[in-house]
Parts: sequence; structure tokens; C-alpha cells
Amino acid sequence: MPRLSALQRDQITALYPRGGPEVLTLLRVTTTRDEAARVRRLAEARSWERVLLVTSPSHSRRAAGLFRSYGLNVASVPASEPLFDTTLPLPSDRLYALRVLLYEGLSRVKARLGGTPER
Repeated sequence: MPRLSALQRDQITALYPRGGPEVLTLLRVTTTRDEAARVRRLAEARSWERVLLVTSPSHSRRAAGLFRSYGLNVASVPASEPLFDTTLPLPSDRLYALRVLLYEGLSRVKARLGGTPER
């Protein structure tokens, strides 16, 4: 099964065969904080003024805030939420969705209290 990042890169290439945006996928990222630090180094090295942060809607707000705390001018771009079916027909589907929402919500509270939002 192809990785989601590879499929999305193919979609962007189809939309912009020449001169489209550069798409980078960071490998072996362990946390959002790690990702923000690595993107900051890339942005400085390449003189980027703005970065697009593509992530799931449930993670977008927290991730964008963390990237901004690293001094990045970030625009959050919602990606699809591949873990959830739009109908969530089974109780286990709804329970999993609730787990993700609780994790993100509690991570925001933890960050406001001065703790790291990472695991």
C-alpha cells in the first residue's frame, strides 16, 4: 500500500506539472515539536518566508501553534482525516474518534499550563 504522502505528492504533480510548489516530506519525525524544529532549520537554510503545514483537522490548531512558537510564519492547510469514515458507523469507530479528540484537547490544556504537548 503506498504511503499517503506519496499519493498526495502525485496529486500535486498532476495539478502543477511544471513550476508547482516544492513538497517535502520529513522522514522519521517522532513528535510535532521535532518536526517544527526541523522545518525551522529548513526554512532558515532556504530563506522561506512562509510554510504550509498540512495535517489532519484534529491536529491542525495545536500543530500550527507549536510551529509559530518556533518562529515560523505558518499557514495551516487541512488534509483529509484518513482514520475516520464520515459516518463512523460502528461504536468502535466513534470511540477511536473520541480518543483522538480527547488527546488533542488534553494536549492543548497541557501546553497552556506550560508542559510540552508531546507524549
